[in-house]
Amino acid sequence: MKQAFTLIELLVVVLIIGILSAIALPQYQLAVAKSRMMTMLPVLKNIYEAQQVYFQANGVYAASFDVLDIEPPAGGTANDTMSKITYPNGTAFDIWFSADKKDSSVRALGNENDDYLLEFYYDGGKFCYARKGNTLANKICTAITGTSSFETGSTHNEYIL
Repeated sequence: MKQAFTLIELLVVVLIIGILSAIALPQYQLAVAKSRMMTMLPVLKNIYEAQQVYFQANGVYAASFDVLDIEPPAGGTANDTMSKITYPNGTAFDIWFSADKKDSSVRALGNENDDYLLEFYYDGGKFCYARKGNTLANKICTAITGTSSFETGSTHNEYIL
């Protein structure tokens, strides 16, 4: 007598695999996006610190990467106030900074749709912004900052690092 799986047994296995993948895939996407943004924290910190050194020496913040005493990270290129960094896995980040006294900051854009970004203000504030309505972006900011509380703006939620 041959032994084989019945159709019901096969359907149950397919159902279990479907349920597990439905649970695991969003968690995987969150972990990947969070790790990509976390790679930007040291880069932003280096630019932030270079801006502080430049300010101490010159009394103003630098308006371009050229005058800062840093090099873009491997794979990145600097052009004026913006640097695009592409990592070997294909992830690209736009990093830019503002030298305006009113809004002096260093920013890393998490994706091309401006759904989430990290921002360091030269006065010491550190924030993660997530576009309203984007569940993944808000989860990324919650995971990075360790808090689910935020201030809401017109288009983004603001999480304090």
